[in-house]
Amino acid sequence: MKLFSFFKKDDDKKYNINEINSNKKLFIQVINDAKYILKESTNNTEEIHPIFTFIKQFTDLITHEAAINSYINGDYHPDHTIPIIFEGRICPRINPEIKYIKIAEEKNWLLENMDNYFIYNKDIPMDLSVFPLILNPWNSGRISNNILHLATDSNPFDKDKYSYNINNYYYYPIGVGQCFGGNHSQYSSKLKGKGTTSINIITDVSEVYKLVSFDGCKFYCGNSAKSNNEIKLEVFDCNDRLEFYSGLLFEIGRLLLDYPEIFPEKIQETISSSFT
Repeated sequence: MKLFSFFKKDDDKKYNINEINSNKKLFIQVINDAKYILKESTNNTEEIHPIFTFIKQFTDLITHEAAINSYINGDYHPDHTIPIIFEGRICPRINPEIKYIKIAEEKNWLLENMDNYFIYNKDIPMDLSVFPLILNPWNSGRISNNILHLATDSNPFDKDKYSYNINNYYYYPIGVGQCFGGNHSQYSSKLKGKGTTSINIITDVSEVYKLVSFDGCKFYCGNSAKSNNEIKLEVFDCNDRLEFYSGLLFEIGRLLLDYPEIFPEKIQETISSSFT
């Protein structure tokens, strides 16, 4: 049993219509608010654009629910679901172009010869206190131990010291990071509002938006959900809370496609230098 679930599964996977309607309303409200923030922040001078603080509400919620569930049964795995949604793999019959930028000091001849893989040889540090980073702190014992012993005065969290364990992907243009290594150390540091982490790979999913969309209830594959094109679409239900939030973040990313200038400078530099 997952805590605070909007979607409750039963044996035949039918959902309460009131719950579905509630999520549709939430989806519309959040997307409208994201549009409002983008429209009203044209002269923003903050180091972190307000839209990423807005997004951080949802990445933190996903992360905290994973952590709390680890004290019960540890069955909440954003590291499985998030990439499936963000990369369009929820639609098994389509194959959108995805570009990867490996952040590495040394060139890799194998990666350099791949059409969709690029090397960027500068470090991209990210402040854990403000970075919308999804973590999967799945082990309650490690959560408690790291809170006690890490990100302290005597043992501060250091991205270079712990680089052997950190593996963070950054999804562009969604503006969200996801951790695939170093979940517990980064989680305790994030809770304390301390520390700087780094990005290992930038995953550019811009092309996925041409083939996948989400309307708050269903995923549409093969064409835009709002298109009048006669191409037959595949449609997949949103099955649970995590898929809902993943789809919501994905659709905020669609809005951000039109605002490349609001991303952190090093992200902008990486994208422009790799794909031009």
